[in-house]
Amino acid sequence: MTVFARFGFPVLAIIAGSAVATVAMAAELPPTLESGIFGDDRLILAADRETGTLSGYLHDGDCRVFFSGPLKPVTQYQRPELGESYELMSWDPQRPAATFTTTLYSRARGGFNDQITLEPGPDDANRPTACRWRISFDRAGHVGNSLIGAAVVARSRPRLFELAEAKEGLRLEPKGRAALSRDSGVWVTKTYGAAWSLPGMVRITWYDPPGTPRGGYVRERDLYPVRVAGNPESKALPCTMLKDGTFESLGDCATPNPDGSYAVGPDALRQLRFDRHGLAAFAIRAAGYAYVRRDGRALLVPTFDNGPDEFADGLVRVRLGDKLGYADRRLKLVIPAIYDGAHPFTGKRAWACIGCTPVSDGEHSWYRGGQTVCLDPRGHNRPEAECGTAGWVPPQLRE
Repeated sequence: MTVFARFGFPVLAIIAGSAVATVAMAAELPPTLESGIFGDDRLILAADRETGTLSGYLHDGDCRVFFSGPLKPVTQYQRPELGESYELMSWDPQRPAATFTTTLYSRARGGFNDQITLEPGPDDANRPTACRWRISFDRAGHVGNSLIGAAVVARSRPRLFELAEAKEGLRLEPKGRAALSRDSGVWVTKTYGAAWSLPGMVRITWYDPPGTPRGGYVRERDLYPVRVAGNPESKALPCTMLKDGTFESLGDCATPNPDGSYAVGPDALRQLRFDRHGLAAFAIRAAGYAYVRRDGRALLVPTFDNGPDEFADGLVRVRLGDKLGYADRRLKLVIPAIYDGAHPFTGKRAWACIGCTPVSDGEHSWYRGGQTVCLDPRGHNRPEAECGTAGWVPPQLRE
């Protein structure tokens, strides 16, 4: 993996000339582009032939471009001199809604072993103004095929974990914090088997110093979201369930609803184990743990002790978008999801907060700032004295 927190002096050539409009069609020849590092760590590429996807991250000063799409060359009919080219959906990780197209190409077929040229959205109003129209980088190195994607760090020094075998299966163990700054580029590492693909977690790799590999699991929320190429005919997300200490695939089973809930398909429901309340726990990849009813309605819940949040006083915390609320065992929303932080009920009372943000010291986590409220099981505000210190240590609301 490569880290963009430290830059050397890149081999950077700017090719003068105005942008040329292109008409792109699928090329017949197979791709020759391979994963690698270009321009002294300014550009990382992940070309995964197994899934047919290509992703990368360009960090050239104030110019930040993440791109992702199919590993499928296109022919530029108005640029016949190009040996092999790709057109990929792109965006600044800090501005994911402003998308544009980046063209990657080599001067000759197979020329990616030596040099790559990028044109970040030359004719697009959303192109980053800090980016040059056309940039060429020399290849600095190749990487292995276990590195299947690129990602960008959204929080400095994210908490790092590793998987360890235990009697009950596998468990996450904290490894401190990764020495990565915000907007560092990292690689997404392939995990071999569903048991090693934990919901809400991503295994990453980077090199620091150059040539020295570092790696581990981080929470997905510590990385900028990445649009994952999938089956365009299905909006269902991949799911897993925990069975005998390992995660087993349920296929693409969960379809998001406009209200923030999910609809789970019948094939997955037949594989789940429902409790006496008619609920089953499972995980939605890239979203987190959830509970589902026998009719297929599911709600996301926070992760607690590396598992789904547990019911307390008949209620469980649920996540709708980026807000938290509480639902009963019928998955009926009893307390609206209007809170930025919330704790489980204890003695018919629970602390919650509005306008707060989660923080962590590497071992414990809590919420900081905002306005705290003491709730009863109906969602009514109660005097703070009734909540006491249950789940709360002033002045921090512990997560």
